Amino acid sequence: MSKNKDQLTGISSKLMEVFVSDVLKKNNISKENTKKVSPEQKQKLQEVVADLQKQVDEFLAGNVNKEVSEEKIEELEQEIEPTAKRSTLRDKFKNKLNDQ
Repeated sequence: MSKNKDQLTGISSKLMEVFVSDVLKKNNISKENTKKVSPEQKQKLQEVVADLQKQVDEFLAGNVNKEVSEEKIEELEQEIEPTAKRSTLRDKFKNKLNDQ
């Protein structure tokens, strides 16, 4: 599970880098013409990133639990299916005629 989480984290960080660099290029922003970020702004940005990371982790944990429960449901359905007697309408009519 942690391997998948690490892969997702790596992929999302790469996508974020591509997205940010694309936005910066579209707006003609380079390192030379940027302003320095104050310590207060850095702290706020770090808090936002930490909050987003927490939300992503909670979301991923919810999806993992959902996938596990869906897998369990499928397994139970496969176990029940052979034992359940399925009859068609034709079979019901035959049984009814045989009973009479």
